[in-house]
Amino acid sequence: MVKKKSPGGTNFIRIQGGKWRNRKLAFPSIEGLRPTKSMVKETLMNWARPKLAGQKCLDVFAGSGNLAFELLSQGCHQVVCLEKSREACKSLEKNAKYLGTEHLQAVVWEYPGALPDEIKTTYDWVLLDPPFNNLWGSGLLDWVLEQNIVIPSSCVYLELPDRGVWPEHERFQTVKKKRSGGVQFGVLEVK
Repeated sequence: MVKKKSPGGTNFIRIQGGKWRNRKLAFPSIEGLRPTKSMVKETLMNWARPKLAGQKCLDVFAGSGNLAFELLSQGCHQVVCLEKSREACKSLEKNAKYLGTEHLQAVVWEYPGALPDEIKTTYDWVLLDPPFNNLWGSGLLDWVLEQNIVIPSSCVYLELPDRGVWPEHERFQTVKKKRSGGVQFGVLEVK
């Protein structure tokens, strides 16, 4: 049986594991949108998978949905995707429909604004994979705390350019960290 690619878009991501393994999803060409590299995504999933089942995730700079769809495919219960581009949000919704899931919600929103009330809750995972041009770690971690969306033991995934300084923060402990292909990435746990 040949699996069809999702409709629309000229760029593709591939889901690497779980129930939608090897499905390709299209996404539009949008300036600054760069999906997480496959090797980085695979490492994140190896770290996250043991405690992913039934969890809620907030993907703050969702873009193509590369991480969001991978998390859902591998057992995460719900993912809320935030993205400033309406076109990207429509693509996320289209791909969720293509996969037949109602567990992904796409919301048009731009950092550093306050989160919309309808998604203001606590999350088990918060993904921070911002555009690399001007956003850095410590400010993002402060923003997460200001939003009251994490509790002790919540995990934050952070991806930054390799040239940046990995943040030290009194409320977060880095539990995993790695470098690959011009990026540094890791998981921090809320203290």
